[in-house]
Amino acid sequence: MLGPISSDRIPTPSLLPRDDDIIELLRSNDFDVRLQTLNRLSAIAKRDPQWFPKFVKKGDLFKQFDRLLVDDRWEVQHQCIKFLLDAMPTFGNNVEWCISYLLPRIIMKLGSSKITVRRVTNQMLTTYLRLQPDAVNIVQKMLISFLLNYDNEPAVRYEVLNELPNLFIPECRPQNWSTLVDGLTKWMLISEPKFQEKIALVLADVNSKLILTHHLRTSSLFSVTLCNQLTPLSGLLSTLPLLSSAKFYLVRHNEECILAESTSSGQSLSDTMATEKRNRFGIIPAMVSSMLNNDTEASTRITGLEQTKMIIEKISAEDIRKFVPHLHSYFVTLGNVLDDLNFKVVVVCLDVVRLTIERLNGHIAAHEQQIVSIISKHFGNQKAVIKQLIMNICMNLMQNVTAKSVIALLCVYLEHQNSRIREEIINVITAALLTFNTSKMNLNAIAAVIAPLLTDPKRRVRMAAFENYALLASLSSGRVETLLKYVREVEHKYRSFGLLNAVTARLSRECLPRIRYDGLIEYSSPISLDASINLRGMTQMSEFLDLDWILSANCGPSSAFSRTLSPRAVDIGSIRSVAHASSFVKAVQQQPSEERKMPWETENDYRVGLKFLYHICDDMLPSPDSVPVARRHSYEEEVEAKRQQQQQQQQEQDSDGMCL
Repeated sequence: MLGPISSDRIPTPSLLPRDDDIIELLRSNDFDVRLQTLNRLSAIAKRDPQWFPKFVKKGDLFKQFDRLLVDDRWEVQHQCIKFLLDAMPTFGNNVEWCISYLLPRIIMKLGSSKITVRRVTNQMLTTYLRLQPDAVNIVQKMLISFLLNYDNEPAVRYEVLNELPNLFIPECRPQNWSTLVDGLTKWMLISEPKFQEKIALVLADVNSKLILTHHLRTSSLFSVTLCNQLTPLSGLLSTLPLLSSAKFYLVRHNEECILAESTSSGQSLSDTMATEKRNRFGIIPAMVSSMLNNDTEASTRITGLEQTKMIIEKISAEDIRKFVPHLHSYFVTLGNVLDDLNFKVVVVCLDVVRLTIERLNGHIAAHEQQIVSIISKHFGNQKAVIKQLIMNICMNLMQNVTAKSVIALLCVYLEHQNSRIREEIINVITAALLTFNTSKMNLNAIAAVIAPLLTDPKRRVRMAAFENYALLASLSSGRVETLLKYVREVEHKYRSFGLLNAVTARLSRECLPRIRYDGLIEYSSPISLDASINLRGMTQMSEFLDLDWILSANCGPSSAFSRTLSPRAVDIGSIRSVAHASSFVKAVQQQPSEERKMPWETENDYRVGLKFLYHICDDMLPSPDSVPVARRHSYEEEVEAKRQQQQQQQQEQDSDGMCL
């Protein structure tokens, strides 16, 4: 027999559940359940006009509708909007609250890729405007907010533009559509040709369907502002197709007629307010500022930057007075532009920063930290043009303020984890030492922060630090011992044996870096840092111990053994020899007695050192582990013994051959 039917099963959409069950069914992960629930609700709304007043959890219900309007399935989106269309007459006095809550999502559906979704959205919005004509203002604001939001896809915004004329119904003719016209006009000035043509057609439809002239007569201030915005369109419209430009000129002709009728009593005040509205940062037009904030179209940003550059180039004393109070916001905007990934945008923006510093001489001191912060986003960039601009900006900033204060701000980046940034900051400091009067700089402080970088794990950073230190020594007339003191401290702190001798070797060459024709630093060292270069014999000389030290980077701890056992030594083979080891030991022995401790003074370190000597001379020598500690013969004795042993073995082989 069949068992009794269970009564505790999950409610289905075919039955009318309670309020909580409806919300749970709309929240279901099952596509069919969501779709059938919406269909059932549409049927209920048509059959029972009082269903909505009786529904208790209205807020939770519309939260689910808000989620369904961005559902993965377009069928669910379509059915949700269709339900709103069918149920709207039942909302009663709550209709404005209900639709306004969902309006941002609904506006987005005007640009759906599915034509059925676009059509039902149009029907729903026109029905809403017929029921609530006063809602035109909020619909306009939502539309303009969506269209001017560059985070939205261009294709979606274009489809929304296509659907806009369908909303211009006769019932809304008495309403004021100035918000829409104002927003579309602003967008037209900064958009690409494809959008400009479409916007011109939409504005022509506004003129023909809504009789815009009636509303413009009621607002002279709006008319002045709109006229100021439309004036630049004359040249822009010449690039549009004939039909679009001709239809748009109908709009402008009507507006010009209206403006001619306006009284001139408040003209001066209106012009002043319009000018203030158009300008950002005191001197930059609002349209240009909008271009700078456009983070989707690189070409638009480049155009805005070039126009900003032209304004800064021609800035007057009066403009500077207006500009200075807004410098903080201005540099914040340029900092946001420097986040752009487009190479040309970054180059033009850095050039604008450079030009601003040049033109505003005497007004930049309060913003030097902000300027260093925004250009630091491109410290270490390997593009030559960007490196030159960074160097130029830093030099101009030092000239405008003081080199000492700018160097103090830059020194923070010497501890950056990116070695390219550390290298570039050292080079900027070197250029400053070569360019500006060093009597106002604290050379000892600079030496103190550069000294640890002499042991940097990267060769390029070490090279830059050695060049900087050589320049500091030449500028420190009679105070070289102070510089060497910092080197000694670093050598002891990091156990970087031989660093002092390497620095001494570099200072003894008396050759200094110089500034190239492009403003960057040219090193005086005679070699490249390319790992493939053949340095046979060069690093064996004591006068080039600094080059040996630089090339030993990336080889672990900075000790004599680790530097000689670098991959370079193994790959090239005989770059280092016993003679080099001996000269290195002699160089180290030139230090004071308390600093003369050698790494192999202990018994264990002796084994390591002896192993190194065997390794670089002859792979056939026995391991130092097999040599008793008591037999601490010199290296020459070991080599001689090995040579005699090989000769004896050869003689024995020759004698055996003769016997045979």
